[in-house]
Amino acid sequence: HASAVSVAARETPEGLTLHIVDDGYGPTGGGKGLGSALFDLWTAGRWSLSSAAGGGGETTLTIPPGSLRSDYQE
Repeated sequence: HASAVSVAARETPEGLTLHIVDDGYGPTGGGKGLGSALFDLWTAGRWSLSSAAGGGGETTLTIPPGSLRSDYQE
């Protein structure tokens, strides 16, 4: 839904912080969907979604250390 996306990543003692801005239609005020549920799971609720200046959406999330496992086996 966006034609341009900017992603910045920063590692801190609190975890990996991602800041994502796009030029799509931004938050619609609807109910939470799958993306929100995944962000809640990955970040323990430490994320936000807002309208970006000039339109689009702005999402910031912090993934705590150890919350994403790389040893998953099916």
